[in-house]
Amino acid sequence: MLSLASCVLRSEVATPAQSLLLQEMKSDVVHVRDEPHFGVAVKKVADRWQVELPVDKSSLRTHRSRLITSDWQARPEHAVLRSLTTNAFSGMYLHTDYPDVRFRSHFRFGMAPTAKRRAYFDASVHPACPRCGAPEQSISHVLMECQAHAVQRNQLTVGLAHHAHLSLNLLLGDVESIPPHRRVWALRLTLPFVQLVYQSLVVP
Repeated sequence: MLSLASCVLRSEVATPAQSLLLQEMKSDVVHVRDEPHFGVAVKKVADRWQVELPVDKSSLRTHRSRLITSDWQARPEHAVLRSLTTNAFSGMYLHTDYPDVRFRSHFRFGMAPTAKRRAYFDASVHPACPRCGAPEQSISHVLMECQAHAVQRNQLTVGLAHHAHLSLNLLLGDVESIPPHRRVWALRLTLPFVQLVYQSLVVP
């Protein structure tokens, strides 16, 4: 089978079989055409996917799927998204914030367009806060420290009074520390402030 595949790949005449083989291997072996023998290319794929030769195409796909899954589970984003299913209170903020759930969600998942995040993707952007001059405009800074929103933050603190303590976790939607009968109220009270801060990042 490997000999036949090798002949097909090295054929000077383009055939549908050759195109199919090239497409199958392109995402896993760089520059398949430059390999001295098709078996070398297959060996590289087998080593990468941690399988022993000879293997069939189905086994390769199965092992590849397992590796992709394990890589995803090791990423921090997976842990954050997983918390939505394990934290009983996450669904509450999703429901209460609808249809403006994107504002709190962007902060919660680190997707808010802060200067720190934009500087990560664009070297020409400085991570300092353009509103108050702090060294770094992070999510915790804009929600809890930035002086540009000090008045609104103080008003929110007064509004929460003795029923809840203003914290970053509360602004991100974690209401576990608040008495059950006050949780929906706290989410509704904090959403306008979260929305205001997010819009100030989008439209300075």
